[in-house]
Amino acid sequence: MTVATFMIGDPVRLKTLDTVATAVEKLMSAGYMALPVVDTEGRFAGMFSVFSVFRLVLPRVAILDDVMPDLSFVHDTVDDSRQRFKDVKDQPVGSHCEPRGPVVHPETDITQALLLLYRSHGNLPVVDARTHRLVGVVSHRDAMTLLAKA
Repeated sequence: MTVATFMIGDPVRLKTLDTVATAVEKLMSAGYMALPVVDTEGRFAGMFSVFSVFRLVLPRVAILDDVMPDLSFVHDTVDDSRQRFKDVKDQPVGSHCEPRGPVVHPETDITQALLLLYRSHGNLPVVDARTHRLVGVVSHRDAMTLLAKA
């Protein structure tokens, strides 16, 4: 069985020129943790997630990987985070999406997709291997639904 048999075709997506504010609205209204981002030709450009938003609003020192495990010395307030959001909300989401990460193709075997879901803890964009256009998404929910079928 391949990804094509259970992916969500034509998924909700963001465009690289959409603003960060638009991306946040779509994430919240759709109830998703992450959305794929495509360029003007529909090619996959990356993923934008709630974690992308958190990265934008946290103090810079907080996002230094494994350097600052304790931020008790930082005296930021929620207003500081809101201000950082205001500073970036009109910027294009393409500047802040995660371009790296696993992708699958419609012909990818389900076992490989399950392994990538397990490792990545996020949705998998499904891209056409030749054109790199986004054709679908595989979510944890889709995989669980498939597995639960008797």
